[in-house]
Amino acid sequence: MLHPIPAWLTIDVILVSLFPFVGGILSMYSEIFLDKKRSKARLRRHLIVFGSLLSIFGALLGSVLQGRDSYNLWAFSTGAEDYCYVVYTFRTNNALKFIGMHDGEYPLFDVSMNIRNYTLWTQLGGAPHSFAGQPPLPSIERDLELENKVSVQVHIGNVRPRQGFYVWDAPIPSDSLQIYYFIISARNSNIEEEVLLRKKDDGSFVSAMRVWKSTGDVVKGWPQFSVVREDIPEDFRKYYPNGVPWTLNLN
Repeated sequence: MLHPIPAWLTIDVILVSLFPFVGGILSMYSEIFLDKKRSKARLRRHLIVFGSLLSIFGALLGSVLQGRDSYNLWAFSTGAEDYCYVVYTFRTNNALKFIGMHDGEYPLFDVSMNIRNYTLWTQLGGAPHSFAGQPPLPSIERDLELENKVSVQVHIGNVRPRQGFYVWDAPIPSDSLQIYYFIISARNSNIEEEVLLRKKDDGSFVSAMRVWKSTGDVVKGWPQFSVVREDIPEDFRKYYPNGVPWTLNLN
């Protein structure tokens, strides 16, 4: 009965073991089996040098692979630089469908989202920059009360690489331009995303979105962000020839 090859016995392990082994065999052969005759001296030196080079290469390869494996272990545990974002998909009779997408090579853990209806926020009198990463106004108590009326908390959990997943059904808005903020938290990152929905003449919606990712830097107590993704379809741009009316600016 044949036993299956162990999962740990990869080509990398074989190479790291093989190079020093062959180098040692060549060096040993040159010392034991080749005598001191002048005719064989050159061959003996070549075997020793070649065997030493194989041993050195094997040690170097082992170090590189160990570094790679250590990084992969860290990346699989944290998510590395990967992130999630949200896209609008289509309209049904009574809702707008939003799904999440994973960008990267590693799983993400403990993903959750706070979804804020920015259009409704401003209609209720909320301060615009309270949603844009700036210090709150003195009316923070009122703003917190308003936020409970315009925000939805969604728990996603763990996300596999390149996985798409359901996020939220939004009520169909009456305004021609609807704005949402998505604050996406995971074990490895914080994402802020703005989604603009523009109602078309036929009643359907087209969306534009921009994604900000935390850089890890903090300036004057506030985390810094940079834009990592932006999607503005042409049939959205035509409604705004003078520029997309973004409201979220974390620079």
